[in-house]
Amino acid sequence: DHDVQTLRTSSAATHRFEKVNSSHHQAIDRLADGCEVEAWSAEDDIIEQIRLKDYAFAVGVQYHPERGTSYCSLFDHFASRLK
Repeated sequence: DHDVQTLRTSSAATHRFEKVNSSHHQAIDRLADGCEVEAWSAEDDIIEQIRLKDYAFAVGVQYHPERGTSYCSLFDHFASRLK
C-alpha cells in the first residue's frame, strides 16, 4: 500500500493533483539542468513531479498514476502527444 501525500504544486504545472498515492524509499536529491519541479509532498518536501522545460511532454513522477483513476488526465495528455 502507498500513503496518500498532499501536494504543493507550481502554478506552471500542466497536471495538478491535490493528493497522490506515494511512499518513499528513494527521492530526487539534485535536479538536473533543464528540469523543473512541478509538485512536492507537503509533508516531507520530497519532489513528486518534474518536467523537462524544453519539451512538449516530458514528465517524471514519484507517485503511482497507474493506480488511480484520478490521474487519467496525465495518461490522456500523453496519448494525445503520440498522434
